[in-house]
Amino acid sequence: MPQVKPLDMIRLTLLASIFFAQQLPTIHSTELNNCEYLRNITVSVAWGPLNFRKQYNKLTGCLGPEKFDEEINHLIIDGYPDQTIQRLGVDSIRKLDKLQTLSITGIELEVLEPEAFKDLPGLKKVAIRDTQLREIPEDVFNLVPSLEALDLMYNKIDTIEGRAFSNLTSIVSLALSHNALSIWNREWFKNNKKLGYIDVSYNEIHTIPRRAFESLPSLKIINFQHNEIVRIQPHAFLNVKRLEYLFLNHNKLKVIQETAFPTKIHIVNLSIEHNYLNYLPAELLKMITVGNIYLEPNPWKCLCLKSIHFWIYLTNAVVRKKWSECISNFSPICAVPQDRSLTCQEKVDNELTQRYLEYLDNLIKPLSERCH
Repeated sequence: MPQVKPLDMIRLTLLASIFFAQQLPTIHSTELNNCEYLRNITVSVAWGPLNFRKQYNKLTGCLGPEKFDEEINHLIIDGYPDQTIQRLGVDSIRKLDKLQTLSITGIELEVLEPEAFKDLPGLKKVAIRDTQLREIPEDVFNLVPSLEALDLMYNKIDTIEGRAFSNLTSIVSLALSHNALSIWNREWFKNNKKLGYIDVSYNEIHTIPRRAFESLPSLKIINFQHNEIVRIQPHAFLNVKRLEYLFLNHNKLKVIQETAFPTKIHIVNLSIEHNYLNYLPAELLKMITVGNIYLEPNPWKCLCLKSIHFWIYLTNAVVRKKWSECISNFSPICAVPQDRSLTCQEKVDNELTQRYLEYLDNLIKPLSERCH
């Protein structure tokens, strides 16, 4: 029997390795990693109404049709004891063609990778709440054109990449309240012709920028309450001609300039209480009509408040009071500046504002049980 030389042995080994590698199925490392994100999790599913659920325990690997008995319409992943899913990547949830709603709540989710939901063609509603999520990258939600409602409340989101919500041609509502956003960026939106409801309350946004809502023609409800807004830039509300609700209460506004509204607008419900407003410019009152307005508490100058009340009378608006059992009955309706001019002075009076707020704070303390 002829001897095999060492060099020939090496060549035979390499040829054998290549041959067997060609016979094996290719395993993409990204797919393997994305499936490894899901280990021993518990999910609930529904085929019709959400009150008819079935629970699956200790599922491991990507969630696809092979994991469930039938084609499912609803998938719920919640804070089951010790349940952790730190990341969702490409194909972590996949090929569930009939899936309409996805709810992820109360888990330690930290990262959504691009294309995380690209293989869910019928997805209409997504709720990701009460997680550790901090960033919304591009190519997560804007690759789901069927999406109608997106709820990202009660997370830790402080970064949203440009055009993160663009091309969502079916989206109607977007909820981002109770996060850590410090800016509003109009570049997030493009081709969102149906978006009518935006809620970014309880964040840290400090400015409403120019042309903030220019590309959202169907917008009816804007909620910016409980932020840190100190400025509304000129033309911020360009192309917005009617709103059902505009919530600007509980911010740090000292003035709302008329340039914020470059065209006339009707706001059915306008909430501007709990700011630092001394006056509303006369030119602003020519640009806005309202149905209901919430004014107090604010450190209004008395003569300026008279002009506001006259504007309300002329436009048949109604002053509403949210605090009828406490603040409105006990706080000063307006504050008198040191310089008691006979006309409304359209300038910010910081001293007046500070005196008013100190007085109001002292007044409310005994009523804390009713006014908290």
